[in-house]
Amino acid sequence: MTWNNPDEKEWKDLTPDELRWFREAEDAGARIVTDAGSRVPRHNRRHAVYHVFGADQGLAPDWSPDGYIRQKTIYLAGPMRGYPHYNFRAFDDAAEGFESDGWRVLNPAAMDREAGFNAYELPDDHDWSAIPTDYGFSFEACVDRDIAALRRSDAVYLLNGWENSVGARAEKALAEWLGLDIVYESPPAPVDAETRDNGQVRVFETGATRDTDEGKLDFDGFLSPYFLRAFAEYMHRHRVQSDGQLRASDNWQRGIPREQYRKSAWRHFFDWWRVHRTGGDPVELACALFFNIQGDTHEYLKTVQQEAA
Repeated sequence: MTWNNPDEKEWKDLTPDELRWFREAEDAGARIVTDAGSRVPRHNRRHAVYHVFGADQGLAPDWSPDGYIRQKTIYLAGPMRGYPHYNFRAFDDAAEGFESDGWRVLNPAAMDREAGFNAYELPDDHDWSAIPTDYGFSFEACVDRDIAALRRSDAVYLLNGWENSVGARAEKALAEWLGLDIVYESPPAPVDAETRDNGQVRVFETGATRDTDEGKLDFDGFLSPYFLRAFAEYMHRHRVQSDGQLRASDNWQRGIPREQYRKSAWRHFFDWWRVHRTGGDPVELACALFFNIQGDTHEYLKTVQQEAA
């Protein structure tokens, strides 16, 4: 944490509020040094920058004087088990992005490596759904460490797939309890008016009551179970990458350029149209076309929601 002193005020010339902040920080146990690395003197030496070590552990008052810059800390939460290399790549990519934006990042993948566990060193046929206790990994120590890291954070970043992770859901709940900011890789869909109580009550034979379906989206009626099954099978077949690794089912949600979706959709549409004209099975091509239309629309709506947030 750094407090910029562009006017190079002498220590004795700090305002009462500035001086009080430093004093309270020091009394709480923070170590205050200058840009030269020496402790802040109690005489007239001039320094452009004062560093307050320990303030990120709460060893400083909540308020701050003008010019005080606090590097914000963000904790990364997301799914690990069930993903190749426990999803370390997604965590590391997110950490790199936030660090380039000036954040201090608490990355569980990096913390695992610091503790001696590196998922990249596991064999390719490792059971990624299992807790790797055979490799010196302590689940209990990991839980304690991650909770402590979360409590030192200003915000939590939820990677795609977080809602399918027991740990990430618990971390989100704790973040909400602590009042931390929550940032999503893909913002959750807003609750539409069609899903809310419409004020009209129906009574079942059992005596149970529920609002009516009037005015609400009817997914059961709108969607075809035949096509959705065929599409899920199509997506599963295409999870295997050229290197033999199995990509996560939501890998595409990490972001593919809309131009790529558009070009691919045109190719698959042409093939789908040709099959209808000349005969053949259109299911595979229809699924490929749907994937690109879905992906392009997903990227558009994600941008719209992020801009509206």
